[in-house]
Amino acid sequence: MEFSVVLETVIKDLNQEDVNYGLIGGFALAVSGIVRSTVGIDILLLSEDISKLQTILSRYSYNCVFKSENISQYVSDLKPFGQIDVIHAFRAASVGMLTRRKKVSVFAKHEVYVLQLEDIIGLKLQALRNDPNREAIDRSDIDLILKHLNSESQVINWELLEEYFTLFQMNEDFQKLKSKYGLSE
Repeated sequence: MEFSVVLETVIKDLNQEDVNYGLIGGFALAVSGIVRSTVGIDILLLSEDISKLQTILSRYSYNCVFKSENISQYVSDLKPFGQIDVIHAFRAASVGMLTRRKKVSVFAKHEVYVLQLEDIIGLKLQALRNDPNREAIDRSDIDLILKHLNSESQVINWELLEEYFTLFQMNEDFQKLKSKYGLSE
């Protein structure tokens, strides 16, 4: 995937057509200043905008290779466009994530919407619960995010994080992370 090509086309179209999305995954981390390799683009998308997304993606030869109530995956026949994985937002928690998204400038000429890092942690926790084989990468990403927030002296929304850890019954993990980053109670 050539990220600059996707930004100049697909993401630009999403913005112009008021599609309610937020980048998540490795590219979102990179946009937020956290270095991690990635090969595709992952987005959280308001489920009501799926038909808009499909119309946009069809312009760039994307085909839907998998679709369920919760997720869909698109692959383009054109090499520069690669793969886009989509999580459908229709539950209160994921819709709330989209209300907190922020607009970020990429490569000094593209604007993209990115989820807050705490919300990305929430999605990482969900991924951990859904697929234990992802544990190493998702725990590593959570640690990278919290290290980054600390190093940038950004305020970490521990209240929101606690909601996510509680939702996935990972309270002990929450306390360890809170303690690790100097905020033990």
